[in-house]
Amino acid sequence: MSQSTPATPGQDTKKPYVIPVSIGLIGANGQDMDLGQGQTTSVMELTDKEQTFTFENIGSQPVPSLLRGFSAPVKLDMERSEDDLRFLMVHDSDGVNQWDAGQVLMGKAFDRGLAAIADKKPMPDETSLVDALRGMIGNLRDKKRALLALMLTLPEDAIIAAAHQPTNPSAIQAVRDALESAIAHGLKDQWTGLYQDNAPQGKDFSLEPDAVARRSLRNVALYYLVRAMPGEGMGLAKSQYEHATNMSERMGALKAIIDSNDPLRDELLGDFYNRFQQHPLVVDKWFSTQAAAVRPTIVSDIKKLMEHPAFTLKNPNRVRAVFGAFAMRNMPGFHHASGEGYKLLADVVIQLNAINPQVAARLLTPMRQWKTFVPEAADKMKVELERILHSGELSPDVFEVVTKTLNG
Repeated sequence: MSQSTPATPGQDTKKPYVIPVSIGLIGANGQDMDLGQGQTTSVMELTDKEQTFTFENIGSQPVPSLLRGFSAPVKLDMERSEDDLRFLMVHDSDGVNQWDAGQVLMGKAFDRGLAAIADKKPMPDETSLVDALRGMIGNLRDKKRALLALMLTLPEDAIIAAAHQPTNPSAIQAVRDALESAIAHGLKDQWTGLYQDNAPQGKDFSLEPDAVARRSLRNVALYYLVRAMPGEGMGLAKSQYEHATNMSERMGALKAIIDSNDPLRDELLGDFYNRFQQHPLVVDKWFSTQAAAVRPTIVSDIKKLMEHPAFTLKNPNRVRAVFGAFAMRNMPGFHHASGEGYKLLADVVIQLNAINPQVAARLLTPMRQWKTFVPEAADKMKVELERILHSGELSPDVFEVVTKTLNG
């Protein structure tokens, strides 16, 4: 392992600073190795440009687990095989490293899928990823439910986009759809088991960590069940919604079907609004959940939401609930190839310019990186930014963001 740092004039270049790095070694049996005196984690101090650390009495080739417990605020650049990543994802005793290994592994699956689309080839087979997730579920389902719920979720679009520029939103969504389908169908039995095993424990609502973790994991399982078995999954979502004793269960059911065209979607959305229309923050959640839905009709869906009696451009929270979710959390919808998402946002920014210029300027955030997208998306964003610029007298807030975005 090596660590290099730039020298500062007048600074001692031999030992610029000390970086403590904690390390554990995981054996072939999936257990942490004894590094001496019963310790399974050792702290190494990086003080030079290059250093060598030797561990003795190691009986087999281990897999290293580095930076355990956030031991140093550094970014580690390290070559790790996918076999090692799968091993760490299933066996690492450090939860953060376990999660990170899974995210890196999923990121590599996105790499392969995006490369296949660029080369106009079939989507790669991801059986090894599905098998690794199966092993992870078996190892963590009764021990680390909260961590497992996080680890079963694919990386966010923004993370994938940052690693793949120029960004192609439709390609990212195509890979996501393929991966979710493979995971949903390949682990159907596991999702059924997780959903059943994490049913509410008793009638009383609990905020105990285990109860919270069970609800979270059960909602993840329901999400995949709806994709693996639409008919049965919809039935489970309807039952969970109707028997929910708390918002986590009710919203979990709603989010599991929010992308669907099934009539149940509109039925539950209508019931949810009728139940909670007197609670502004809950209604904001109702709006944002719909605005983040991945549906071919999302632009017309957003326009319908704007016509809802509870929506007004004069309510900043309501505007953020709809357009924050749509423009910042719904990459396939906002960046639809038609450019209608950009046009809709520009229309709203122009209207908001005279009502609440600060919110209007903030809504432009997802368009500030327009140059990092593929030309067909970037060109359409530029057209809308220029339309805003020439729409009339702009507030200082909006004018600054638009001009800096176009000229940056």
